[in-house]
Amino acid sequence: MSRDQVIHDTCEVIITDLVSKNVIAIGYAQTAGLEQTLTEDELRGGIGNKLAYMIRSAKDISLNVTSATFKPEFMALFSGDKIKEYTEKITRMVYLTVTDNAGAKEIKLPAKLNTLTTIRVEDTDGTQHELTATAGVVEATTLKAEIGDELEAFYLEEVTGKGVAFKTNKFPNKFKVEYRTVAYDRELANISENLHFVFPEAIPSGAFNLALQNGEAYIPEFNFRVTAPKGCNTLGKTFSTPYTDEEEDC
Repeated sequence: MSRDQVIHDTCEVIITDLVSKNVIAIGYAQTAGLEQTLTEDELRGGIGNKLAYMIRSAKDISLNVTSATFKPEFMALFSGDKIKEYTEKITRMVYLTVTDNAGAKEIKLPAKLNTLTTIRVEDTDGTQHELTATAGVVEATTLKAEIGDELEAFYLEEVTGKGVAFKTNKFPNKFKVEYRTVAYDRELANISENLHFVFPEAIPSGAFNLALQNGEAYIPEFNFRVTAPKGCNTLGKTFSTPYTDEEEDC
């Protein structure tokens, strides 16, 4: 018989895209959950309507993972899209001061904005004005702001970066999900085995909640429904292997 073991660690989680074969490692998982559900219907009969049998069907396995860290690949998993290079115009905000030029009001742009030809400025009365910029200087004679006032200004900046698109016709495809944790021998109090959970096919939910809060880490959460591979009744497997300390001393 097996020895008594204690499990008090989370799992290393490996997710493999079955289409692209790309692998996502969640090395800082906080939780790695597994829930099996099934439908149970009572079969009763006889005097007193005794319980004769339990009809069991519709066995399902759901997986839930939360991660302490974030990767752009997580957004690709949620959206069902691939990471690509995109070019977009984003809105930037800057604070500018009204200065005096021989009695005329003007605004001097920072050197990095000298190529701008227009900039949107919010006046002291809350109205916004699209003003023309020439060689880094904006004429401000039409503004109600006085010399020395600091104003909010907005401009468009073209940037290029890697990311994913949220498309209405794109959904996550299937993934292979693997959990690995360690089990401790109760009597010896040392790590005795690796405990593995392997699910060859699982469909991630595309639903996610991204709430960014000051001073709080964003914790990505993944939910999967396990499916059986074609021609197979096995949803997944769990097994243990001997533990070897693969970490080297620093």
